Amino acid sequence: MNTLLGGYFTSRINKNLREVNGFTYGARSYFSWKKFQGDFSVETDVKNSLTAKAVKEIIYEIKKIRDEFVTEDELFSVKNYLSGNFPLQLETPNAIATKVLNLELYELDKNFYNTYITAINSVTKEDIKNCAEKYLHPENLAIAIVSNLSETKKEMEEIGEVEVAEKIDE
Repeated sequence: MNTLLGGYFTSRINKNLREVNGFTYGARSYFSWKKFQGDFSVETDVKNSLTAKAVKEIIYEIKKIRDEFVTEDELFSVKNYLSGNFPLQLETPNAIATKVLNLELYELDKNFYNTYITAINSVTKEDIKNCAEKYLHPENLAIAIVSNLSETKKEMEEIGEVEVAEKIDE
């Protein structure tokens, strides 16, 4: 689900912000998984004048992947990407050690990586939508931006409450 949304170069968020709107060179989303909880983030760099527009487009894509089924073409492409990319994640001893550690840390079945590609290829449009509904909550986003306040605050207030942190103590 996340790979489709923002986890690879032809993802929805990157396509929207980069190709459709020309706001940025790149954008991505990712989950920082922890054993008990983690966070979901979207990152990009845009001009101050485009900040609110980019945020609105990101929220649009998050809502869309929750509310609509992905296309068969999207699902086919992302499955091919993940299946083809998986062997590249096992090229070094350190990468293999990380996979073994993840089995222990996340209490995964010892056969997890042996069945990974089969599992990826069995994912359905319904699975993607269910995952998005479970993990993505656009109504609860905390949006952090670094910008020229005079150029972004008014438009960001149209999206939601703005809290300004002008100085962050070390």
